[in-house]
Amino acid sequence: MKRSRLYAPPQPSIDEGGEAKTAAIFAAHHEFVRDDARDGASKRWETRMARRYYDELHKEYAICDLSRWRDGAVGLRWRTEAEVLRGKGERTCAARGCDAADGLRSYELPFDYEERGEAKRALVKVRVCRACAKKLRPRAGGGSDDGSDEDRKKKKKTKRTKKKRRRDASP
Repeated sequence: MKRSRLYAPPQPSIDEGGEAKTAAIFAAHHEFVRDDARDGASKRWETRMARRYYDELHKEYAICDLSRWRDGAVGLRWRTEAEVLRGKGERTCAARGCDAADGLRSYELPFDYEERGEAKRALVKVRVCRACAKKLRPRAGGGSDDGSDEDRKKKKKTKRTKKKRRRDASP
């Protein structure tokens, strides 16, 4: 009878074969930013496979997924060779689903993420159009891009007060 470990799920072996197993192994060993020292010390073929794929990625600009930008969540990944050849993320907007080529600007984003329970941070460059750049801005309390509703009300009230004072001060 085969004993399984209770503290971790069993790792798929190379003998189980198939693309699904390879994808599962890759997902288990993939990292957004890899550590050279840790990869060099590892003799496992799974780590070498993930490292080889990571080395083929183009890490100058990232591709971003803005589908959950209202929740303050932005997904980032490195560009593949096919995307580099198409100009995605450099000559066209890096946002998934947006192919705008006008008004592109480059931004360096502090990307906080979690891998295998460990909090990590990386500085990532993206090149996006104006509309997508608005979605990248940090949002205050789930309000609009310019701040929360309370902040907007205070600004509006201040403007009205200033106008009233000017009107009352003039003869």
